[in-house]
Order: sequence, then structure tokens, then C-alpha cells
Amino acid sequence: MACVYIILTTTLLLGSCLQETVGSEQHAVFSKTLIQLHSECRAILNHPAMEPEGECEQRCEFYLGRALDVVRGPVYSVYRAIFNRQIPGDACYVDRTYRCVWNWDQFNLTKVEPCKWATSVGFCFFYNYGFIDVNYSLFIRPLSLELRHIVESCSRIQQLSDEDLLDIINNGFVDSEIAGKLVRCVMIRAGLYSDADGPNLDRLEQMYGAGTIERGNFWQTAQKCVGKARVRYPNASKFGLAAYILDDCFEDFLQNMRTALIEILKNE
Repeated sequence: MACVYIILTTTLLLGSCLQETVGSEQHAVFSKTLIQLHSECRAILNHPAMEPEGECEQRCEFYLGRALDVVRGPVYSVYRAIFNRQIPGDACYVDRTYRCVWNWDQFNLTKVEPCKWATSVGFCFFYNYGFIDVNYSLFIRPLSLELRHIVESCSRIQQLSDEDLLDIINNGFVDSEIAGKLVRCVMIRAGLYSDADGPNLDRLEQMYGAGTIERGNFWQTAQKCVGKARVRYPNASKFGLAAYILDDCFEDFLQNMRTALIEILKNE
């Protein structure tokens, strides 16, 4: 049976789902609910509370939630997390969403009308992919400056000297208990790792994956790589194992950590 997809151009998306009341002022380090993002953007854009949500307000919500990136464009793995409730028995939701987004791409709205384009991508997910859970705590992936702050705080927690940091920069993150402690601390504080479950692949995909509408090769490749690393280093400490897994499977993250260390030493 052919999959029928829906494109709507007038109904506003999140405003119809979010209540106007502001939730509690509790803040997690790198997570926010959609209600919190909604309230934050209303305040930033000075949008009256009782008026319908505007297109640029929705772009703000997607941008602060890291679903939109100025370089990568839409980060579909984040959209998947926002619209995370598929209809049971619906086998066509991915295909419908692809076709809807593709249709909007033909209008080349990215730079001409960025607010309308951002809202249109949201429409495609809302009406074709799944439902919004406004109380879902959305992971907010750390940007470079935020990662640097985490690395710096972990270096202080672990009482690492400038010489220790310089040694890590020059010699890498593996085969060093000091470097392993730093890697594990940063990953845990960033919400990306636990000793019991290993790396959080869904969150790492939001940071480094291609961001396809359907969960793709990143997640499958990373899962296999992590499993092989656990087998390859059976006697590693919990600090060493974290570093080995990152070195084998998520080299981009370690490179970002190295860049953060260089910046930290520059400002000492």
C-alpha cells in the first residue's frame, strides 16, 4: 500500500501542543523539556504570552534544542527524540517524513525564509513521524565552549596539573590512568557515558552522526565497535576502558577534548 504524506502550511506546530504556564525552574545541566524551551524563546523574542506561537519562535525552540545547526542544518536525530512516539502499526512514517522534508527543500527556504523553513520541517515530523511529548527531557548536546568548561572542571576535580594536561595533549588519551580518569569524568558529566551502560549512542549520534531521519549506520557501527572494545580490553580499569572505547569508536570526541585542553592551557 502506498504511503500518503501530509504537508500543512498554516497551522502552527508547538504552540498547539504547549501550555502557556511555565513549568518548574529546575534545570538539568544539558537537558530541557520542550515546555522550558518554549518559555525561554517566548522571553527571548518578547512574545506576549497569550498570542499564538510564531514561526521564528519555533525556529528558536529547535535551535536551542540543537535540532537546527547553522552548519549541519536540521539534525534529524534530535527531531527523532522530540517526536518520539510513533503510531503503533504505522510502517510508513519514515518514508512520509522523508518525502515531506524533501518537498519543502525544493522551495529553498533555508536562507530566504529560515523561520518558515524551520517550522515546515517541524510540520513534517509532527504530522508524519510521531507525537510531541512536551515533558520529555531533551538532551542538549554541548557546544565547544560548554565542552571546554566540562573538561576544565574535570581536570580540577581530578587535580591534574598543567604538566598532566600537556602530556595528554602530546601523548593521547589511552594507556594513561590520568587521561582515562579525565575522559571518564568528561563523558559522565556531559551525560554521554556510564560504567554500566557504556556510551550513550543516541546522544553521541546527535553530536556526530549524519542525522538521518531513520536511525542509520552510526548507531549500528558504534554499537558493534563498543562491543569489540569491551572484548579487546577485558582487563582495563573503568577509567582505561572509557578511554579505549572513545579512542576506538568516537575519535572526534577525543579530538574535541584535545582542542579544549589546548585552549585551557592557552588561558592559564
